[in-house]
Amino acid sequence: MKEILTTLSYSAGKQSHAILEMVLRGDIEKPESFLVLNADPGMENENSYSFVESAKERCEQVGIPFRTSKTTLFHDLTTFKERGLTHVETPPILDKK
Repeated sequence: MKEILTTLSYSAGKQSHAILEMVLRGDIEKPESFLVLNADPGMENENSYSFVESAKERCEQVGIPFRTSKTTLFHDLTTFKERGLTHVETPPILDKK
């Protein structure tokens, strides 16, 4: 039987952190093959990065792999021409009027 990898897309927001916290506390059983993925937008404040680092350390203490993207959205958007690209996918930016 094929092994199933369960991933948590971790933004450090309320919902993803609540799920991670429940797994860490044992309220939700940790899947056999479990991975936490974090995409760094590159523009968070210092407190957010400290919060993510703390979550990463807690995961590693119990053997849960925690991976953060190598590049950031900020880097991707500000360097696409220097990298020889002619197009970059951008996220929707909504005005909350």
